[in-house]
Amino acid sequence: MLGKTIIAQTASVLALLVGILLTGDPRKLFENHLGVIFAIAAVIVAGIVFVVEVREALANRVRKFSGRSRDEKVKAFMVKLVEGGGHCVMSSNDLSWVDSEAEKVLKAKAKAGSLELLMPREVAKSKRLAAAGAKVHYYGDEDFKFKSRFTIVNAGRSDSYVAIGHGAHETHFIRIAGEKSDPAVSLADDLRRLAERHAKVSP
Repeated sequence: MLGKTIIAQTASVLALLVGILLTGDPRKLFENHLGVIFAIAAVIVAGIVFVVEVREALANRVRKFSGRSRDEKVKAFMVKLVEGGGHCVMSSNDLSWVDSEAEKVLKAKAKAGSLELLMPREVAKSKRLAAAGAKVHYYGDEDFKFKSRFTIVNAGRSDSYVAIGHGAHETHFIRIAGEKSDPAVSLADDLRRLAERHAKVSP
């Protein structure tokens, strides 16, 4: 997606420049102030469009994990995601991706008061994280679990975004949704607020 966006916008800029050159003798274009202003404005507008398109593509990108080291790659990605963000809200059924290394990062986040967990029921890892300071919302049981797995990064801030995980066969995907108009962002926040309102909070 990002590669296609860059290619498309680069092609647009080049087409604009070629169009300017094909209007006649390019030197005549710069013989008067109006021509210079037009050329500069056209390039600036094309540059702004390029930056906006690339930022939108970055805000809504999908990461793909597969192969023998799939689980290790997913863990590394999630650790980096959580470690580098502000307040994080994670929806997970059992925290199965969390190993000892990842748990250290989450505990540090918990001690800083920057970690919330949405889980159907208590597990050993969530109990340890709650003891470290994480706020854990237990909303269900063994028979009722959210199918969606997501992490809200920088929750409560204007620059918040959502990482949504889903799998297909031997491949795991994590989609980053950062545009506020994206329904995925609203749905994740709705689930968070629903769990916070009705779930049993860890002591």
